[in-house]
Amino acid sequence: MALRFATAGTDVEAAFREGLGRSQSRRERAGALGGAAPDQFFKTPLPVYACSLDALLQEGSGCARQSGWRYLLARDRSVVETADVVDDGKGGAPPVFRGATRGGTVIPKLDQALHAIEGYASGAGQFELRILQIPALYIVALWLSDEGGGEDLFVDVTNLPLRVQKSGDFWGATLVSAQQALVTESALKLDSDK
Repeated sequence: MALRFATAGTDVEAAFREGLGRSQSRRERAGALGGAAPDQFFKTPLPVYACSLDALLQEGSGCARQSGWRYLLARDRSVVETADVVDDGKGGAPPVFRGATRGGTVIPKLDQALHAIEGYASGAGQFELRILQIPALYIVALWLSDEGGGEDLFVDVTNLPLRVQKSGDFWGATLVSAQQALVTESALKLDSDK
């Protein structure tokens, strides 16, 4: 399997650099990232696609819309920080730096997922690497979009064990979770109305 990385526009890159520089001084960031200056880190922007619960229930697997870019800042082949730039990809509003994140539980799992898909490279095909977020279900997944029209692959980084899932399996489980969330929300509303 060959991975292709989408290219962020120069306006997205400028928003990333300006925002990251504003968020912390070089000295503070260098200390937080193991003593290296930010320019020494591998930076990969991945397109982020988001899907609301309503859109998921109405559109199923077609619900995802590009919402921005997530930069993976890595050192020694390990992701140590992410930085988000909001950009709808349609040119309506200029890209905006959303913030940088270090630590937490998602970054190490994201790093593990990236290494897992490297080991899955036995199949043929050209895949674009993306991130899918479904905030209402607390889902963050690596999305390998098959550019040849074949089946996409997903690695849900919010659930263990990490595993590569075919599109049908991933979206089937996600739709079940969405329906359960809707039932729970309805039950809570009924209880509060009593």
